[in-house]
This record gives sequence, structure tokens and C-alpha cells, in this order.
Amino acid sequence: MSKAEKAALNQLKNNKSIVIKPLDKGKACAVVSRDQYIKEAHRQLSAFQYQKIDHDMTADTAKMADEIVEDLFAEKCIDKHAREYLLSDNNDIKVPSLYLLVKAHKPKPKDSDFCGRPIISGCRSPTKLLSEYLDYFLLPLVQEQETYLKDSPELIKILANLKLPQDITLVTADVTSLYTNIPQDQCLEIVVDRLEKSNKRYQIPKPPPHLVRRILELILKRNCFEFNDEFYLQIVGAAQGNILSPEISDLVMYVIEKEFILTDPNIVFYRRYRDDILLFYQGNCNELQNLKARMNNAHPTLKFTFEISDNLVTYLDLQIYKGNRFLEHGLLDHKINMKKTETHQWLCSESAHCPSFCTALALGETIRYCRGHTSESNFVNKVNFFTDKLVERGYDRHSVNEITSKVKFEDRDTYLNSSKESRPDMNKKNIPLVLVTTYTPYIKTQDLKKVLLNHWHKIEQNPTLNALFPKPPLLAFKRAKNLADTLVKSKLPQLDEPAEINQTALPNTPQEAMPLIDRPASSSQISTVDFNANDHALLQCLYELMDE
Repeated sequence: MSKAEKAALNQLKNNKSIVIKPLDKGKACAVVSRDQYIKEAHRQLSAFQYQKIDHDMTADTAKMADEIVEDLFAEKCIDKHAREYLLSDNNDIKVPSLYLLVKAHKPKPKDSDFCGRPIISGCRSPTKLLSEYLDYFLLPLVQEQETYLKDSPELIKILANLKLPQDITLVTADVTSLYTNIPQDQCLEIVVDRLEKSNKRYQIPKPPPHLVRRILELILKRNCFEFNDEFYLQIVGAAQGNILSPEISDLVMYVIEKEFILTDPNIVFYRRYRDDILLFYQGNCNELQNLKARMNNAHPTLKFTFEISDNLVTYLDLQIYKGNRFLEHGLLDHKINMKKTETHQWLCSESAHCPSFCTALALGETIRYCRGHTSESNFVNKVNFFTDKLVERGYDRHSVNEITSKVKFEDRDTYLNSSKESRPDMNKKNIPLVLVTTYTPYIKTQDLKKVLLNHWHKIEQNPTLNALFPKPPLLAFKRAKNLADTLVKSKLPQLDEPAEINQTALPNTPQEAMPLIDRPASSSQISTVDFNANDHALLQCLYELMDE
């Protein structure tokens, strides 16, 4: 980056009158005024799920977490290494912060300028590691549930062989704010009971029910966080942002499903991915309306919204519809669905990423399209559209065509049945040693690999090291710090915080800072720009927005 670009970036970073956040859906970000952001956060925090408190509970919660860790160790549920890892003294504990993702695809509330999704960032919370520990035991229980859906590739494999009657109705349902609406006491009882009764075998000892309950009480009932230097406690539901929340919600939902939904004999097919439900119904309109009413009356705080169609519904990243195959064989067709908020901002060709990453991006996305389309013509159209968008992002059309042409629609069954789990080289015993380093375009990857291999004989000559590392490592790269890492923060900075000092004089105009480019469409309330654009484009957009 040039000095002018660094100066512009520094000014944006220290500009506390705006807040830059990713969109909830789509590869873009939103620039919101500080006052609008605080107003929407206070609207969210005024809901019944949250309670304002007058002190920070983090230190006390950390002590309670340590007591549980010591009890786990005393009851031989964990060894000394796990104990050391889980204790808060060995971790940088901080109070979680609430931030908002901008839901640009949702209408504005009456009393706010935009709709936000509240996320509690608990990366260094006192319960983070205990949440990870308990998640190890709960995730297998969730995966055993008959309604569980791993992802859209799994759904595609199911639909490939699912023959259905001609008179079914396609239905999707969404659980409104699932995580934040499940009662905490109900969560405790269901999760403790389910884990206690489970016969699942684990590689480490399963904690006894009384310790599971204490861990859950700590995670659910002491979810203290801050926003704008004020402290809040979540009194209903689980935190969006906690690794354990999806598993807790899944277990609670399954109890409701078994009692109120799966008992309906007209349901031909039912699956749920977190809060998104897909079901095929063979019944008349009145019976379907009764099912809707029964689902919305099953729980005092969990409510459902529905999309019902005789021909087509959208679920996850798929459009599922009745095509020619359905009329002939009872098999549903599907194609990849692009949301209205999709900006098609795939990785720019000039971004500081390993060249093989760009190749993998084009190949992987094409394979995804091959899996996601049951019609070859739809697949070809999608690949052509994708290619055009990559060319707009600076890719060479000929190179992209060479990559995408490797994926043949006639090989679709092979792609459907391929997975990491089915590959013998992905067996845990065969996982190779990987050397991870930060990528920089100033060092050729082949030169780095050559240096590594030229000196590998030193490892081989040492008996101990040769036993530990019998094969040379794979070379992998992680990305360097990007603009989003610099400009997007979970914690809202305070106005009285000192700005970072930068000795470089700021340019008088954006034109002096970088080449003039076309600005994206924006509104006076929320402006969206692309975080995957090259540095010049993003800085230009943000600099002009800031200048307004």
C-alpha cells in the first residue's frame, strides 16, 4: 500500500462517527452511522431476552468456571493437560461484546434505520472453553437425530433417490430467532437428560449429570456482555455466537418435533438444518393449516413462519421444484439459488492469496454447481454466469474456462458421492504434517518448498525427529491481515479513546489518495461496499463515504 492509502486506512480506522460491519447475507459490508448503530442495538437490547445490569460479571464467572474445571479433574473426567488448557489463568479472559450484522435483505423496523442481527462475540469469554468441551459430547447426539440435516450436499444426496407421490405439497418453515427464544430452564432439563440417557461412547470420560448441569447453568445463565461500555445479561435463550448454542437448540427442537410435528401421518419427508425446516406434505389444505397451527401453539416462545407451494420452494442454497423428472419418476429437481443480496463478489484476482487458491475457488464452485443442478442446461448457464463474474473480477477467461471445463455434468454422480469422509487419505491416521505460513506475493511458493525439501535430510538424520516426522510436510498458506481485519471490530470504540497516531499527512481529496473509480450504489442510511475488492477500490469507496 502507498503512504496515501495507509493514511486513508488509518483515518477510516479512527473515524468513530461510522461503524463498518459485514452484511448478514452476501459478500459485502455496510457502512452505518454510529448513532444509527447504537439506536438499533438499544432496540434489540430492549427485548425481553436481555436485562441491563450495573456491573461486569466476567471475573466471577471465570472463578466459577475454574471451580468446575477442578471438579472435572477431581472426578477424572479430564487429565492434567485438559485441566491446564481449560483454566482461565492460562487464557486471556475478556468480557464478551455485542455487535450487529446488518440485515439488508430485511425491511427496516418502524423505530430503527436498519434491521440488525445481534451477535455476542465470546472469543475470550470465561465460558468459551467449557462450551467447546461440552460441545464434544452434544454434537454426536444431535447428529443421531432423525430430523438432522448436515448441509445442502447431504440433502442433494437424499433427494437423488427420494421418490414422492404426485400430490405432495412443498413446505419450508423457519423458527423465528431460535437461539434467543428457547427457555433456559427447559434447555437445562432436556440437555442433561439426553446426555445422561445416551449410550454413546466417547474417547474421553463423559461428565456426570451434576457437572453437565453446572456447565450449562454457567453458559446460559451467566451470559454477561457489554455494549457501548454498558453491561447486560441474557435471561432468555442462548447466545448467538456461542459454539454450544446450535447443539442446545437442536436438542430442544427435537423434543418439540417428536411430540407435535412428526406425529402427523401426512408428513412424507421432514428434515431440519438448525432453524430451517423442509417438509413434504401429503394432505389437504385444512390438514396442512392444522399442522401450522399445531406447530405455532407447541411452544410459548418458539414460532414458525412458512413458505408453501405446490411446485417450488427455496431451502438453504437450493430451489427445489417439480420438473419433468417428478412427473415421470417422482423425483424432485433442484438448482442453486442466489439470494437477492448476493453481490457476486468472489475473490479478486489481484488479492494477496496463493495462486492455487484462485484455481481451487473456480474448481470448487463449479463442482458445487454440478452437484446443485439436476438439469444440465441450468448447470451450463450457471457456470457461464460464474465465469463472466470472475472475468469482471480480473480473471483471465481462457484460464477460467480451462478449469471449469474439467467438471463434466455426466460425472455428477461421482461428485455427489465424493466426500472427505470417504477418502482413504483423509483417515485420521494418515493426516500429513502441514507447515502453515502466512502467504506473501513476494515469495514464490515453489522456492519455499524447494528450500524446505533441500534441508529435510537434517530431519531424517535425527532418529527422534525422523520418527516424529517420517514424511516431508505439506505447505499451506493462511492469508495475511486484510482490510476487514483492520476496519471491522466487534467492540464499539468509545469516542474518548485516543486515536492511533499516523505521521503521514492525509491527502486533501480521495483523488489524491488513489485512482478514481465508480462508486457502488448507496443510500443515505446504509452503504454497501465489497471487502473482497482490491485495496484501491475499497479504500476509494470508504474514503468517499467518510468524506460525505
